[in-house]
Amino acid sequence: MAGKMGHTLQTLTAIALLVSGAALAAPPTPAAPAEVKLHATPARWILTDLKGMTLYTFDRDVTPGVSSCFKACAEKWPPLMAPADAKPMGEWTVIKRADEGFQWAYRDKPLYRFVRDAFAGSQFGERPENDLWHVAAEAIPTPADAKVMQTAHGHILTDFDGMSLYTLSSDKVVGSTVRVASNAAAMPAMAMGEIKSNCGRECLVNWHPLEASWMTVSTAPDWSIALRDDKTRQWVYKGKPLYTYSGDSKPADVEGDGLAVARGEVSVALLEAPPAWPNWVTFASTDGGEVVADPERRTLYQFDAEQNVNRPSGGASERGCNQYCLDFYVPVIAKADAKPVGDWTLITNIHGQKQWAYKGLPLFTYKKDARAGEITGTKNYRVFFPLMRMGGAMQGTGGS
Repeated sequence: MAGKMGHTLQTLTAIALLVSGAALAAPPTPAAPAEVKLHATPARWILTDLKGMTLYTFDRDVTPGVSSCFKACAEKWPPLMAPADAKPMGEWTVIKRADEGFQWAYRDKPLYRFVRDAFAGSQFGERPENDLWHVAAEAIPTPADAKVMQTAHGHILTDFDGMSLYTLSSDKVVGSTVRVASNAAAMPAMAMGEIKSNCGRECLVNWHPLEASWMTVSTAPDWSIALRDDKTRQWVYKGKPLYTYSGDSKPADVEGDGLAVARGEVSVALLEAPPAWPNWVTFASTDGGEVVADPERRTLYQFDAEQNVNRPSGGASERGCNQYCLDFYVPVIAKADAKPVGDWTLITNIHGQKQWAYKGLPLFTYKKDARAGEITGTKNYRVFFPLMRMGGAMQGTGGS
């Protein structure tokens, strides 16, 4: 813990009295050009165009002020164009594209839309297997000991190393904390908030307080520091002290969520829930991770026609899955009264059927998958990829 505390040292800049447990002021809305909207969520600010369509950045744009997305790329990822007379403002700049026109960039990263985004707020362009493209967003402020992580369970708070943070319902914080200026002639006594917790010695074997070093002060909105009975200092978010759990073996594990501990219940520090799933969806375990499945727990496969370029696939083409393809793959047909849910949309396939799609990609099962969690449908075609619970194709099987 001592090594990690090196990341917490911050400049002490002000004297201010903070009431522990009270919601602090939200971060100010960042300034933006007229062509951009900022959508606030509990976890971050998301950049969109004026119609609410999500904006993205491209990892291959490595030279400030230069876009590397042209021709076919720009058809799939249209740049966010700027007026010819647009002026830089703050962290926003205007770049001249090599093809034509001007494009907005944020923090030197050119901004783009995604043609497959089906509705305002959709984020179909961000998929784990296609990690070159990312939603253009700004995470909420956190202290150096914590960060925001996007997981299958939603956007959660983690410690510096990515281990999930939790709150205990039986914890309370009373009193107040004081920020102390480092240049004060004499450093006054710290009036710390006190943590009233039922998590005693036995509980603390598995639940480890997220400690703050003795010099650290809270500078991020909604974050404060309170004192435990043993005089250690613990980070508090919106009035709730934060812990890690010894039962989590790797970053983003949430094995402690929902456990009954110390006369209360534990909850993962969830900022933003993931998009909803249709109520018929199930999940199955595989060697490659947890896959999404149908009610009979047959693996669902995404069909990505763009992976079919110059790759013979015996019936699966850019138009869809033809009759030969249907000898092996079964479209996931939607009920007549089905409605879109979250990232799940409804399409009409080339056979006139109403079919489920995830992030714009049609979904199928494979006839030869005999047991829950089988993924044999990846062997015969190069355009069908198992859909993972994290969203997107199984690692090593897909991408564009």
